[in-house]
Amino acid sequence: MFTIHTVQKLFLASLTEMLTESQSTGFRAVQRLLDEWETGTHRFDRPGEARFVATINRQTIGICGLTIDPYTDQLDCGRVRRLYVMMEHRCNGIGHALVERVIAEARLSFTQLHVRTDHPITDRLYRSISIAGLSPLFRSAASHPSIITAIARLITPSIYALLYRCLCLCV
Repeated sequence: MFTIHTVQKLFLASLTEMLTESQSTGFRAVQRLLDEWETGTHRFDRPGEARFVATINRQTIGICGLTIDPYTDQLDCGRVRRLYVMMEHRCNGIGHALVERVIAEARLSFTQLHVRTDHPITDRLYRSISIAGLSPLFRSAASHPSIITAIARLITPSIYALLYRCLCLCV
């Protein structure tokens, strides 16, 4: 069983295997995460920001972050950042759980949550989250068919829980 933790510092040693795998499969998220950490572009340390890792037996198997959206001047707008799950652990709910945790954290500080990807696998994950009700208000605003840009209007936890329970009963 995996667990999700909030992490403050980035430890390269815990991400080496993930970085190698992500590069070999064409995912840029892990390299970008490391580059942005090194340059100080995104340290996930501003108000409302957070970084999460999924682990099994202390091995990092997934990562996802939340930042203030750098592409808007609205401080109440968050952005899902650098989602990646190791291939061996995909289709086990880890990606959903990481994004669900980001959404829960975003509700505490933001009124909107933006997502953008140019990778078809991540695109499918974000679309499935919308279908499964993890974020009932994700909607596509993409101008290019291979890129999903979703904006979630953050709803109250009680409405979210009710929608989630209802949708889970239907699945």
